[in-house]
Amino acid sequence: MSAPYLTVREREVLRLIWDGLQNKGIAVRLQVSIKTVEAHRAKCLEKFHAKNTAQLLRAALEAGVIS
Repeated sequence: MSAPYLTVREREVLRLIWDGLQNKGIAVRLQVSIKTVEAHRAKCLEKFHAKNTAQLLRAALEAGVIS
């Protein structure tokens, strides 16, 4: 699977999800609201055609976006 285009912030959020952070922790780390993190996560799910976080991470791994 080729990687979809992700913004810099979407890549940051995806990396932090991979690191095990939840939305609140990501929001604190990036100094944004939880709603903003939720929006970035939702866009990543949409772009990778994933239904949940596990599918998202698997697709991102397969596409080489995270390692």
